[in-house]
Amino acid sequence: MSNDMKVMFLIGGIIFAGYIFGLLKAIMWGHKSQEEERLNDPELRNYYSRYNNPYEKKSNGVVLKEKTKRTKRQKRKQYENRYR
Repeated sequence: MSNDMKVMFLIGGIIFAGYIFGLLKAIMWGHKSQEEERLNDPELRNYYSRYNNPYEKKSNGVVLKEKTKRTKRQKRKQYENRYR
């Protein structure tokens, strides 16, 4: 490879790295602003306060774990009621 090719490759790599950095930063900014909007939405806050459920930020793993427990509990109740 000649020096010109190495320089062009280096410049292209820097531009590509800058593009990827900017793209990831834009994605993170969009996610953060959307999350803030969701948490500050008065309709959602009123809905959850109406049923005495705190509206808090939960990770998807926590939500899935709670849903799994709830589903297992419901199935167990159905099974018990069926064979009584």
